[in-house]
Amino acid sequence: MRIKTRFSFNPGKGNDNVAKDAFCVANIPFPEKQASKIFVIEIFKDDPNYYNLLKFFENNNVVPAAFDEEVFTEKERMEAYTMRMVPNSHKGGYPQPDGKFLNASYDENSGCSKCTYGKIQNRPLRLSSSIKMGKKDDISGVWLLREFIVTKRFKELAEEAGLTGCEFWPVIKHGKNEPFEDIFQLKITGIMPKMAEETEIIQDLKITEKCGHMRTYVNGRIRYNASDLKDIPDFALTQEWFGMWGEYWRWPFMSQKAYRFFKENKISGMRFYPPEILDK
Repeated sequence: MRIKTRFSFNPGKGNDNVAKDAFCVANIPFPEKQASKIFVIEIFKDDPNYYNLLKFFENNNVVPAAFDEEVFTEKERMEAYTMRMVPNSHKGGYPQPDGKFLNASYDENSGCSKCTYGKIQNRPLRLSSSIKMGKKDDISGVWLLREFIVTKRFKELAEEAGLTGCEFWPVIKHGKNEPFEDIFQLKITGIMPKMAEETEIIQDLKITEKCGHMRTYVNGRIRYNASDLKDIPDFALTQEWFGMWGEYWRWPFMSQKAYRFFKENKISGMRFYPPEILDK
């Protein structure tokens, strides 16, 4: 596993030479056709030019936005006990009815009354418009809800493969109050064990303005004990809730069997992040 950092920065009007120099320091070709004023440099932390780039930003008073991503080899994914699922895209427009979309599909008496923490879905999702999944993607996220929608092809293949920890719920076209024929919700019902104590879960002291829930995230890698993963289903949600600013959810994971199902059926639309496994 390697860590790649995505630096986004605006050198300021008339300072394109600073951007060119930054790409030169990183030893990355400069994009001659730049559609926006925001430049992006992606570089691995173990690249010898990484810290030279940090020093360059500091010396030139450039403060980039930085986002780290774990990058795994195919061998690492094929050997993983389980993997976190992250969609490549989110589709579906905004759920309806506007302003009270949670009450249309979630038990309003569950969880926090002011944010999504602990909310339980007990009715099908309702979306305002049709879904264009694209020619290749069989699975996608849904805006705002942190749920997954899948094609009819995905549903039929998964049922044939006997994948566990999930159900396929209809998705309702809100205006006509009838289900879409070609998409379904991948409703994950499985539950992950608690993360290992070595996982550093951070709760910021600053609470939201709406309620008392704090921003919650993992600092570093997610860690699980191998002994706790023996009987997990093919799809499962973390026991822990993560999020910020009123939006909280449980992270979805999938088994090695489910990952091979994705590969064998050439299902795209998802990224996979294996956690660190302890006491193997």
